[in-house]
Amino acid sequence: MTKKKSNEEMREEQKVTSENMYESLANGNDVADDALNEHRVVEEANEFLADKEISQTFNNS
Repeated sequence: MTKKKSNEEMREEQKVTSENMYESLANGNDVADDALNEHRVVEEANEFLADKEISQTFNNS
């Protein structure tokens, strides 16, 4: 027969579950921040390359 969990055991399990959820959310935010930063770097690089290509086009004409 299964033993009923005490209130203390249930509170501890809930605490661990909550901590895991918050940690998971924090990690998700870090991943999102990293992806956004990478996207910004790529955008800046594309703008730089486009500007360079435009200036070369005008210099060659």
